[in-house]
Amino acid sequence: SCNCIFHIPLYIAFVLKYNYIEGMNISVAILAGGMSRRFGSDKTLALLENKPLIQWLSDGAQAYSNDIMIISKEPAKYTFLNNVRQITDTYEQQCPMVGIIAALQEAQHDKVLVISADMPLFPFEALQAMAESDAEAVVPLINGKLYHCAGFYHKSSRPVFLQHYEKQDFRLTNALNQLNCSYLDEVFFEKFADPALAFINMNTPADLLKIKDNHTESLRDN
Repeated sequence: SCNCIFHIPLYIAFVLKYNYIEGMNISVAILAGGMSRRFGSDKTLALLENKPLIQWLSDGAQAYSNDIMIISKEPAKYTFLNNVRQITDTYEQQCPMVGIIAALQEAQHDKVLVISADMPLFPFEALQAMAESDAEAVVPLINGKLYHCAGFYHKSSRPVFLQHYEKQDFRLTNALNQLNCSYLDEVFFEKFADPALAFINMNTPADLLKIKDNHTESLRDN
């Protein structure tokens, strides 16, 4: 008898199915609430390889999550994105903490990747390995720098962030100090991408040019 499914060996079909099912237990929240002051215009809509910056994130997440949220104060700007939920950030304060609080409130799954909309080279291939941790927070620590807005947060951590917000303590590091937090360094991410590129935040037009001119080959083929 033929031990295959459409000529794909059973073990490969199982792995593909397993990865897909596991990916469905992850929510992804793309934070698009920044002011883009240094960029000079709305950087989430800046074109990169003829595609808006934020779309690189939403497209990249599609293979790994069935619950993708755009957290912003102006959801009407992102109606062109497919298969996402628009979550309006109603908090008066403008800071990443409110995006995390909103994401953890609205997420359909317990584990939530919170990713800034200005990180188009983030390696979504690392999601499942990151999600294997049972910690309340899993945050990249690349060359000594914490990337809070490229981390996993469990829904159970929301009260801690909310408590800090209500005290007007908006420093994410202070909230993490109250959580069971796991930190992943560049050695972990080297299995998936060049960490020096994967965690570039596009804050200025020069950052965008750096990606366009020198690192086009790093962009995922969506």
